[in-house]
Amino acid sequence: MPDVYDRIFSTEVTANYGWRLFQDIADVKKTVPTFDAAFEGVKEATLSTFATDDSASVQATLYKMTQIILGKFKDIDDVSYALPNKHYFQIDMSNDPEK
Repeated sequence: MPDVYDRIFSTEVTANYGWRLFQDIADVKKTVPTFDAAFEGVKEATLSTFATDDSASVQATLYKMTQIILGKFKDIDDVSYALPNKHYFQIDMSNDPEK
């Protein structure tokens, strides 16, 4: 799409991640302290990378975010994102009959 002055880039980011398969309840209990840290880490990686990555595509940024998360949190097995485009259409709300 060509550059225009009035197109708003907008999306809603949803991140999902899955944990490794736990061996038993003791394994889960041992891992519980990492759950909150992983949540905060996924959020931080998502926000900071999305805001600062100078990428040619959203897909490349998504890939980078997932690699950061998978590299940092060994208990996380998979990461997925949804970033649907949100569209805002320009509407003339003036009361000018000439428009």
